[in-house]
Amino acid sequence: MFIWNNLEINPPPVSPDVHLIRASRNDMMNRYALTKDYPHTNSILTVDDDVVLSEGLLRCLLIQLLAHSTSIIGLDARSVEPGTGNYMSGPPTLDRPVIIIGKTMLMHERVHRRAADLPKEFRKAVQKGGVCESCDDLVMNAVATAASEVGPVQLRHNVWPHVRMRLPAPGGVSSTSNWYGPEGRRSACARWLSQRFGDDDLFRPRSVRKQMRCVD
Repeated sequence: MFIWNNLEINPPPVSPDVHLIRASRNDMMNRYALTKDYPHTNSILTVDDDVVLSEGLLRCLLIQLLAHSTSIIGLDARSVEPGTGNYMSGPPTLDRPVIIIGKTMLMHERVHRRAADLPKEFRKAVQKGGVCESCDDLVMNAVATAASEVGPVQLRHNVWPHVRMRLPAPGGVSSTSNWYGPEGRRSACARWLSQRFGDDDLFRPRSVRKQMRCVD
């Protein structure tokens, strides 16, 4: 499935095997609000366009989703500082709440259904000028942990043949100067989500106590 958010130009040609959706609004939450009409599967992978995953790594992600179906499974994790709600850009530690960032995320379709039913204020928050602008991954972490009360799962990767390759992505939104730090957009979004869900401990430590290596 290929979602085209750009309203100004036409999408590139796609294979007949790919379902193309032309969004009516440039909205990062579009990729989560699909399950009502389109997919017939219990696992949905969202991945950035500068990422290539191997078949082995996809298999590992699916294995972990079977074991942790209420969690978000991902490859990259950051943390939220307890007490302040500050988004920490460095690797997480085991005792801190964990966020799986949106570059590669695998979720059960039930999590996507919750995203599709979110109040409009959450989608508006992710749009340009909102408190969570371009932070759709933080919203999805909040949705999943609020419903399941368990943290996400980070999968150890880049152990051959379970590899991910990253392509050049100059000018990405995460390279902007106001993205990180106590006053950055990510911290502001994390604090806002905790307030909206009424849970100071909304972001929780991961549901397993160590990174996992998948072995075929």
